[in-house]
Amino acid sequence: GGLCMLDAEDGSCISYSNDPEDPNTISDNIVFSIYEDPQGRFWIGTNSGLNMFYPATGSFRRFGVNEGLANEVIYGVLPDNNNCIWLSTNLGICRFNLETFEVKNFDMNDGLQSNEFNGGSYHKGASGKLYFGGVYGLNVFDPESIEPVKNVPEVTLTKLEVLGKEVLIAGIDLEEEFEEHPGRIVEFKENFYTYENVTYMEEIFLDYRHRFFSVEFAALNNLQSGDLHYSYIMENLDTDWNNSGNRNYVSYTNMKAGTYLLKVVAENSDGFRSDPPMLLSIVITPPIWLSWWFILLEILFSTAIVVMIYIYLLKSRTNRLLTHQNQKISQANEALRKSEKNLMELNATKDKFFSIISHDLKNPFSSLLSISDLMVDSFDDTEEEDHKAGFKKINQSVKHLLDLLENLLTWSRSQRGRIKCDPVRFNLSSLVQENINLHRLLAEKKGIMLLSTEQDEVYAYGDRDMINSVIRNLVTNAVKFTNRDKKVEIQLKPGEKEIEVSIVDEGIGITSEQLVKLFRIDEKFKSTGTAGEKGTGLGLIICREFVEKNGGEITVQSAPGKGSVFSFTVPMAN
Repeated sequence: GGLCMLDAEDGSCISYSNDPEDPNTISDNIVFSIYEDPQGRFWIGTNSGLNMFYPATGSFRRFGVNEGLANEVIYGVLPDNNNCIWLSTNLGICRFNLETFEVKNFDMNDGLQSNEFNGGSYHKGASGKLYFGGVYGLNVFDPESIEPVKNVPEVTLTKLEVLGKEVLIAGIDLEEEFEEHPGRIVEFKENFYTYENVTYMEEIFLDYRHRFFSVEFAALNNLQSGDLHYSYIMENLDTDWNNSGNRNYVSYTNMKAGTYLLKVVAENSDGFRSDPPMLLSIVITPPIWLSWWFILLEILFSTAIVVMIYIYLLKSRTNRLLTHQNQKISQANEALRKSEKNLMELNATKDKFFSIISHDLKNPFSSLLSISDLMVDSFDDTEEEDHKAGFKKINQSVKHLLDLLENLLTWSRSQRGRIKCDPVRFNLSSLVQENINLHRLLAEKKGIMLLSTEQDEVYAYGDRDMINSVIRNLVTNAVKFTNRDKKVEIQLKPGEKEIEVSIVDEGIGITSEQLVKLFRIDEKFKSTGTAGEKGTGLGLIICREFVEKNGGEITVQSAPGKGSVFSFTVPMAN
């Protein structure tokens, strides 16, 4: 089965078959008819829809019920002279526009001998007439003579139900009930009655207890009733027309008291509507508690109660207002006192911090000045070894000063929000190895072994630059405060949701008095490394801020002479 395309020049043949997984293949392997249009497109009728085939690309486009066809069994495909093709199916004949792909369906209501046609039974005559053979005979027509049906019969009310019961015509014994309103619906012995046949009624009156009703309608004397679609709108309830399709009734439940106007029109398959629409005025009478005089009494009674409540509330409102204002003033004063206290504390902290920084900046400059003065005054009288020692002191002072300024600049940028946390997924193991390589030369000068115990790659989620700064500061401190022939180890401990990074050294350790000052900006914390390196503690303050910005926590465990373990956590990447 399927489709074969034969090359007339070389005799080669290309086969096309259906692939259920590929919508660009032919829709079915059973082919009934083929037609090539002036554009070189092939229109192929199959057992499962119409296919448009492009020989240049070898791809198919499918058309079926979802695209408007009445049926997907396409027996015959014939062109007319108006850029359309006509399709015979198992559910009538379809007119398909080759440019817009619009579909118009015809069935027995339009005069066909049957809705079902036969395969191979189709022909276009020299006059332009089309011939289609069906199970009950032959249909012959000229496409030029097919015109849209413009006449649509008016819609008529055919049935009315209230509370699920059909409204009947009343007998003589109920005539008095309709003297005030002929359109009134009367309930009598569990049935509902009206004065005349509902077909002739233009207005009905319903008690509020009977506001559950349905209306049935129809376009009478119409040979094409099967193609009709109904639309309706209940004015004072609906905001737009409702399309009910072939359904010729509409139901309403629990409607409010009031006056409504039901409009119904019928529309045929050519898009023409019945005119004028069916009109039915529906009046639902209100219950006694919704009548005007009852509502007036309710308003007067409610007004009297409101006035009395207002007088009562007016007397106590002033006291409550004064009490509330006093509370707000007290709260404002308390908030002002707290703000003043916090501001004073912040200013004191800032002053103390800058005092510490000024002192730390002064020391390196004093050392530089002293050494430079000494070398200027006695350069020629001192030995070369003394020169080297002096230059070494100058170098250490400059390095310490540069490290202090770099940390101070980083801390200042962080406080002013100039450093933004930009979390990404990154290789934490690789970052640790980078820092080991960075500090290896410094560690080797002191005879310190710098290593990492993590073998597998570990991925974290955070700001890579911030985490790198934290690791760099902690490793620098570990090397600085560790004696010769010792080791510094970086450990990674992955957990379920976060990774613990620990920098473990065998250094000089930290006293309990110093531990409480490590991460506080208002406390002076200075220490000297095992090779005379200087430290200020500002780097640890930056570490804490960067770790917290990445959702982690930093801790320290240390004792004098037993080394230190600085640990922090960082979220694990998914």
